Amino acid sequence: MQHIGLPRALDMKDAEELIERVLIELRENNGITCAKILESDDTLIGTIGYYRLQKTHHWGEVGYMLHSQHWRKGITSEALRVLAQCGFRQFGFHRIEAITDPRNQASNALLIACGFQREGLFRENYRWNEKFMDSAVYSLLAAQKDHTSRTR
Repeated sequence: MQHIGLPRALDMKDAEELIERVLIELRENNGITCAKILESDDTLIGTIGYYRLQKTHHWGEVGYMLHSQHWRKGITSEALRVLAQCGFRQFGFHRIEAITDPRNQASNALLIACGFQREGLFRENYRWNEKFMDSAVYSLLAAQKDHTSRTR
């Protein structure tokens, strides 16, 4: 949550509120969030999904989180590639967008490794913890055929 610009869930009530927001988005067909779990014991280790859907314009914004104990194992890159395939093939997206904190080098490198291209930087476009922050914008287009062939 360090680079997301949202408060960290501190207790069960916070987690329940997050789950309820996810379920509302799903019911209203405005987003879909998938849980990333360990196969060995079903422990939740992160999430990935689409939100801020722009149905008229055929695109969605992707977001993801992963517990730091599981970083650099290929989990999110594999999930992102599968989610991109789903976005293009099942949802009919023309474009998938990701917005990051430009200081989040790991996330930015992950997006590039998955075929996303950096489009630009929005300077101080949101406020978090009494400070104005920048956002980097990345996109992947349906016409970029090689993004679906790199799944593991």
